[in-house]
Amino acid sequence: MNIKLTNLLQEIGDSTAKPYPFHKISSPVYRDMQLTTYGFESEHFPYEVWLATFAGKEVNQMTVVFYVDYDVHPEGDQVVTNKGELYRVMATVSAIIKQELVNRPNVDTLRFSPSKKQGDDTSRENLYLKYINHAYPNAEISREMNHDAEDIIVKFK
Repeated sequence: MNIKLTNLLQEIGDSTAKPYPFHKISSPVYRDMQLTTYGFESEHFPYEVWLATFAGKEVNQMTVVFYVDYDVHPEGDQVVTNKGELYRVMATVSAIIKQELVNRPNVDTLRFSPSKKQGDDTSRENLYLKYINHAYPNAEISREMNHDAEDIIVKFK
């Protein structure tokens, strides 16, 4: 079965959750990397989403990072908001990724590194992977050390 990444993104999270309005902040190219940044605001916090693709052998891979704006909360990607906005935040991040995939049709892999409250904490990783595994159990999920963090790599067949 051929699974499209855009189909996965429609299935992540609560399907009734409406994304927050979002806007593109910038999309510069640095040497071999294109970094596109988006912003949106929930009822409680402003967020940023970074999407990076690289030239060369990883051109089919998009790295995804999203976090509470560091200007508002110094912990940024480490902060646990617990404001009941999880599904709308996930719906917004998914909508942003889907929009970018239209411009990057060769991308078939997402890479992300869930932040941890403490060393062995896997709550965010488990949450993200639960959505992915539920929607598409055939996705290939692997892990790779990247500096001091473990990245999760999700490749779709």
